[in-house]
Amino acid sequence: MTKFFKSIIFIIFLIFIFFSFLYQNSKIKEIEKKLNLVEPNSINQRIVKTNDRISSNTSQIDINIQNIKNNANFINYFFDDTKIKSFIKSEFFNSFSPPYDLYTKIRKELTTSNIDKLITLEDAEGVFNLNAVKVPLMFLPNYKNQGSKPILYLDSYNDNIIGVTGDGIIFFLKELDSQKSSIQISFIINNLNELVQNSKVFKKDYMSFKDLLIKDDKIYLSLVDEIEENCYNFSILYGELDLHNLEFDYFYKPKDCSNINLNKNFNSHASGGRMQIVGNELIITNGDYFDWPKAQDTKSSLGKLVGINLFNKKFRFISMGHRNPQGLYYNSETNFLISSEHGPRGGDELNIIPLDNNQIYNYGWPISSYGEHYDGKFVEEAPLNKSHSDFGFVEPIKYFSPALGLSEITQYSQNTYILTSMASGKLLKFDIEGKKYIENTEERHELNERVRDLVIKNKNIYLSIESNIPGILILYE
Repeated sequence: MTKFFKSIIFIIFLIFIFFSFLYQNSKIKEIEKKLNLVEPNSINQRIVKTNDRISSNTSQIDINIQNIKNNANFINYFFDDTKIKSFIKSEFFNSFSPPYDLYTKIRKELTTSNIDKLITLEDAEGVFNLNAVKVPLMFLPNYKNQGSKPILYLDSYNDNIIGVTGDGIIFFLKELDSQKSSIQISFIINNLNELVQNSKVFKKDYMSFKDLLIKDDKIYLSLVDEIEENCYNFSILYGELDLHNLEFDYFYKPKDCSNINLNKNFNSHASGGRMQIVGNELIITNGDYFDWPKAQDTKSSLGKLVGINLFNKKFRFISMGHRNPQGLYYNSETNFLISSEHGPRGGDELNIIPLDNNQIYNYGWPISSYGEHYDGKFVEEAPLNKSHSDFGFVEPIKYFSPALGLSEITQYSQNTYILTSMASGKLLKFDIEGKKYIENTEERHELNERVRDLVIKNKNIYLSIESNIPGILILYE
């Protein structure tokens, strides 16, 4: 065989390898899309049934998920070794064998929790040994694939856990039963796509729904909304709670906003959005959208905790000087709010906000912070002084440097609180007595999961997680 023909054969071989690579890469993208991305507009009703088998000494589960969408298109996922391979190969690769690393990645995400030991929580009521079960939810978008859009917020209603995704899918599941044997998830038809004009919340974008709150048979949703053209702030929707069909309307929409064209640092991640109802007020955390001076501007709702009357919709500022509060809890016995807040690079804060008078408490941002700007440079309008009280502001009861990416906070028992985090993958437990953080009660438990939200029901802890294949992590006795 001549040298020329050998060269031709070699070139043909290289072309074959190249197109095989392109083909497999396209199929991998198909899998990622099918597993992670479902457009809200295509959803009529979907039911996911999860049968889990929990070993007594591990946190592994075997899952059988049936995903129904558009009332017709059935996709069955049987997640054991043989059927994963068979499914991927038959569905996407035909006669080609799927890449082994793709198979192992999917198998690991779907059949195991990242927790490698039991979690023990101790409070005044005793010691609780918590097992873990990770329930992957295939309809949830992937955090990174969706432009870092928040994935899932949770609340409870009777014996149900209600969830809303960052792009507006609403579902519910029954509280974990005594046998820990099965979970059924049912989807609720809603009118969010028709009502909300900011289409970015339904697309690959930072902007999203920001919280879910259920009170007195009403459901409230907060979101990043377009108040004017290219100008954004929070809005709140509400409706009568119906587990079959939800009809929302606008509850409150502020008049001020942050303009993308005027705010050179605009970032809708710093938008807060967590809600609590206290008496006849709905209280919402609002971030500064990186429009730093607005947090100290008494004419702007940015960087504030805003109280809105449930009946006449009049608003007032509860507190100011906030950067991005991502957690909010109301303690009715002490009549104060506890907020967990993102700092810049370092300087995450826990703040107590009293509600016993009409004073507007100021927490200092961006004049004071225990963090630093991401580029390390001094900014005159945001000097980040390393004291709050020296400048007339309220000190946090606790700050974290390096930052943990704090998310939701809630009460576990009388003085004991649970705090979740996104950047660190940790779950924190600690006591607050009066208005003091008790350092020697702090425990940090490794979840190795990015946790956005949590709900506690009957000592079961439901955590929304934003890993490669997101879902709900349940810690139970």
